[in-house]
Amino acid sequence: ALGDGGPLLFDCRSEEDYDEGHISGATLLPLQQLSLSVDQLRSAANDHIVFYCRSGRRSGAVTEYLRTTGFARCQSLEGGWEEWCAQQA
Repeated sequence: ALGDGGPLLFDCRSEEDYDEGHISGATLLPLQQLSLSVDQLRSAANDHIVFYCRSGRRSGAVTEYLRTTGFARCQSLEGGWEEWCAQQA
């Protein structure tokens, strides 16, 4: 399961959304800061990385971009935060 020693988990929503609620173990990495953070993420390029946003649209764009820059095991959480919350109910 996510957040229990599995993949690295990043929330690419805004800080406000993150503060209102996020998946346990997720690190905030707003989409606007991604280009500044790619070099810092480079050491994890071979790790399993999962991004999520509200619905999966932004995180899908993030993972498409990162895959083109060498992050082969990067993926988007399908359905995003909304789907994850629905499954926890």
